[in-house]
Amino acid sequence: MKNLFIRGEGLIPRPFGAVKKVLNPSPIPLKNNIPRCSAAGLLIIMFLLNLINLYSTDQIDDFIIYNDEICRLQISWAYPSPLETYEENNYKFTAYSTANYRGFIATWRIDNELMYLDKVEDGNQQEIQLNNIFYNNLVINNSIFAQWFSGFLMIKSSPERVWHESPYSEEPFYVIVYRNIAILEIRNGMVINENQYPEREFWNIANVITRYNSINNNDSFELIYNYLNYINNITPTFPSSNTIQQIYSIDDFDIFLDRNVTRQIRIPLTNYCLIEGATINFSRIGAFISSDLLIDESKYLLVLEMGASNVPLGEWSNYTSGAVQIIIGLDNISVNTSIVLTVNDTDKVKFINNWARYRSEQTIDINIEILNIEDNQIQLKGVIILESFAPYTYQRVELNNLFPIYSISEYLEIKERNRRGTY
Repeated sequence: MKNLFIRGEGLIPRPFGAVKKVLNPSPIPLKNNIPRCSAAGLLIIMFLLNLINLYSTDQIDDFIIYNDEICRLQISWAYPSPLETYEENNYKFTAYSTANYRGFIATWRIDNELMYLDKVEDGNQQEIQLNNIFYNNLVINNSIFAQWFSGFLMIKSSPERVWHESPYSEEPFYVIVYRNIAILEIRNGMVINENQYPEREFWNIANVITRYNSINNNDSFELIYNYLNYINNITPTFPSSNTIQQIYSIDDFDIFLDRNVTRQIRIPLTNYCLIEGATINFSRIGAFISSDLLIDESKYLLVLEMGASNVPLGEWSNYTSGAVQIIIGLDNISVNTSIVLTVNDTDKVKFINNWARYRSEQTIDINIEILNIEDNQIQLKGVIILESFAPYTYQRVELNNLFPIYSISEYLEIKERNRRGTY
């Protein structure tokens, strides 16, 4: 049997709440010889930062205009947005998904060695007027000078798709690598020190600093050393006083992935729809993405997803690791048609069950009936069951719901609106 499954992540609880950081604006001076305890401490810092990124959902970066290029401003559990450090903010942001606990995406700008905030958007990509966050007299020409911020910025630019061979896939996959990194030291909104590095050189220097007791005393090493110490002096508190945790309940959603953990957990689906006039190459291994869509006026695709990183906050939030995606190909959508498919129907079924273990045996059983089609909606009733073995996992989606029907262009437009910030 040829399985269509890639990988699993297991059950990894993640932090719950937005990050509030307390920053130390004064970097620790570089010494020619780093004491052994400091070198060990920096190594622990780098190790812990990697753990943070490994065991929690990646946070969406802010944007920053630097050297006339739209770049990414590193944001994560260990790298707060400068807006999170504005203590006089009375605006309550809403944490809208596990990928953005802070509840906003900001756009910054470095202009003539000064740092400005130009725009803030909420989780629905609606712009928040700066006057609602800052005092009116601080906002000039629809931007604000970031005088409150002192600290360091990591700016990532020159994105490149790097392709890799996968032992679990017949096709290569790519990751986004930012080939240039700039470190800026900011004091009261003014750039007082900066340097740019090729991505590999930056991490090589960071590695030297963390591994050796003595380093060369030069500007490149000193700036990165001070940056690492700055990260060490960030004290996170959960949750942020300026972020509302908008906690949802099962009453707010219609369709769920029921996952058996120590008890049954109901997780809302993040995407479900029917795409008309479309098919895909079901033999291609890997998750379904928009570029897989092929035009075929006689075909339909039923899409169900639990995206793991963009599930609204709720009682299920500690149990969303391990995305699930189910793609079902249909030849017609007549009322009273039954859809009965299994893992053996590889020409009509494609699914990803990342909650299962690597290379585990996995099955899917689909038993759905089309009840009604009206006003660009299709009503479906039935059940989809996902199982894996060694160890055993069980998930199911029960349906008695209306699904929106989209054309390919409508689906792509919606995905583009939701994509927000991908390369």
